[in-house]
Amino acid sequence: MSVQSVEKHQMRMFNHTLSEVIVRDGYRSVQLHRVGRIAIYRRQSIKAASVHFEVVKILVEHKTRELPSGSIRKAGDESYPSSSTWGTHGWTFQSLERAQDKFTQIIRKDDSQCD
Repeated sequence: MSVQSVEKHQMRMFNHTLSEVIVRDGYRSVQLHRVGRIAIYRRQSIKAASVHFEVVKILVEHKTRELPSGSIRKAGDESYPSSSTWGTHGWTFQSLERAQDKFTQIIRKDDSQCD
């Protein structure tokens, strides 16, 4: 095993990186693009042909905690924003072009705050 694959394996052991494919609540979401903690997902209903796009600010746990389901989220784990944070950490668009516009807007805003 190469040094790089060992490092990747160790990262996965200690931190959960948000998956590029998420299947839940009757939808299949596929990550199309990611820069830092900002991503665009193509979201399609499993039962219908309905497709839309979501731009998300990926959340990172600051401390280890137990979720109501009983599962554990460790500090550093990434997660998709919850519906209660939609509008501040996630946005839905009917077209990829509009999603890309929002993605670019967020990236530019984040870059300007780093200056």
